Amino acid sequence: MKTYAVSARQLSDWKLNSYLNHNQTPSFVKIEATLPSTVSINNLKKVYGYLIERNETLRTFFPEINGEVKMAIAEPNSHICGLEICADEAQANESIKTILYELKNLSQPPLTRAIVQHQKSKKLFSLYIHHILCDAWSERIIKRELERVYLANKKGKNPLFLNNKPISIKEHIASNPRLLQQPDQKRIVKLKERISSNELIINYDVIYKKSALIHNKPKLQNKDWRSYSQRILYNNTNGEFIKFTIESDLFKGVLELREKSNLSPNTILMSVLALVGVKFTGRNHILIPTLFHNRLNQDSQNVIGNLIGNVLVYYKVDLELVFKEYLEYSSVLYLNSLRKMVFNTETIREIYVPKRCFSFFNFLGGDLNDNGKLTNEIKANNISKAEIPCPLAIKVTEFQNTFLIEVFYNLLFYDEQTIRSIIITYRKILRNGLYNMGIKIKKLVT
Repeated sequence: MKTYAVSARQLSDWKLNSYLNHNQTPSFVKIEATLPSTVSINNLKKVYGYLIERNETLRTFFPEINGEVKMAIAEPNSHICGLEICADEAQANESIKTILYELKNLSQPPLTRAIVQHQKSKKLFSLYIHHILCDAWSERIIKRELERVYLANKKGKNPLFLNNKPISIKEHIASNPRLLQQPDQKRIVKLKERISSNELIINYDVIYKKSALIHNKPKLQNKDWRSYSQRILYNNTNGEFIKFTIESDLFKGVLELREKSNLSPNTILMSVLALVGVKFTGRNHILIPTLFHNRLNQDSQNVIGNLIGNVLVYYKVDLELVFKEYLEYSSVLYLNSLRKMVFNTETIREIYVPKRCFSFFNFLGGDLNDNGKLTNEIKANNISKAEIPCPLAIKVTEFQNTFLIEVFYNLLFYDEQTIRSIIITYRKILRNGLYNMGIKIKKLVT
């Protein structure tokens, strides 16, 4: 059994997982493929077995060895490569409950489970992976392998022709040097203190499916079609679609906050979409500004997804229903909901902003650094560079002429001095930006 040192993020995830009670499910990523009903179950078993054999990430678990958490790689076997077949949705739901309960045990493999659900005209393949195993590199590899291996088996080819070299953890570490960083023990201690204190714990009960619902052969240029390529495969021979969807970072539970709002979900959704420059062009369509396509990378899209998703979570809006109605035609917006975090009421900040200035927030895209902060070049008067954190949640309250925006930060990442500098930065950005837009500020409170 090969073992490696855990990264700071993995150790944090391990600690968070250990604090879950029996009613809570772990944070996980779900990769889902919609396949034709004619797909052979035996072929699917071969695909999944090969996927597990090639990818060490899917065989990773986290035992304690001599009192220290280690990342260990299990050998592929029938137990790890098992694929559960469900006859209907009821059986699938029961299996999912069992899977999520068992995923809480990080010391025993597998931390990945797969089920196949029979439906009327299709089969639904779902791969559940504990969040501690997932990052952008791993998810990209797993999705790519799943697509290639499935097509290889469908054509009767041996998938070994793809690449005989397994996807190893060493390769992963080599491509991600920051994984070699030592865990921040002070942060872990601080995390434990906050979770054990009287501060509120936020648990998300969110289901979000990212899918492009295409019913006919797409009429897109090559450069546009790339935005769908990681999620959907199109087979020109028979017009068959394989739809891949993702559910990311889910927590069963309730978002507990001290205040409740009577604002309608549509008001909240439209208000927050306006924050990031998204405009409605019809009841079921939205327009993503060109700025998003040209300047925002995947991490930036995740941040924008968080801004929208966390507001909807705050108001207990059914994300699956709302996003199905409003965002099914978007190939850019990507919701990556936050993991379980610690909420502290002292981090609430209020900003009053005129309604018509929401487009000003367009430039708030950027890259997430290792500490979870959003870094971006801000070109507003004398502000050449500013670090803007990714908020834990945003609350929007509508008044006659203004919106009250309450931003919630995670003090796990930011100390009081940093929070103060963030607020000062926000004030400068708002004042300079609004002034440049010719908007007079009647009241700006932070």
